[in-house]
Amino acid sequence: LGLGGRLGGRCVFASELGAAPAATYRLNWEQGADGGDELVEGDVLDVPAEAVPAHDVLTAGFPCQPFSSRGVQGGCATEGGDWTGALYLELVRLLRAKRPRAFLFENVVGLVLLD
Repeated sequence: LGLGGRLGGRCVFASELGAAPAATYRLNWEQGADGGDELVEGDVLDVPAEAVPAHDVLTAGFPCQPFSSRGVQGGCATEGGDWTGALYLELVRLLRAKRPRAFLFENVVGLVLLD
């Protein structure tokens, strides 16, 4: 969000599946406060919750097509090898494990209508 410096926060973990977006992330954001690189380049599904540092706020974006009224509306189903909707479940997994004070996810109308 770019507010860390102004609000006193700092990023302790980031995950990006694609190589090009990960490169863009590194161009726009400095290394972690300890000099390390908080970006995990790869699939967040492979990251155990214990590897994610404690944090106060979890922000996340995920593909909206599985939930959007304009998308295929597959929800969290994983038929045909499409795991894009399941990313939401991974974020819920991290919320349950880390219990941050707040979270901010993308606003997709169909998300609140999940079965």
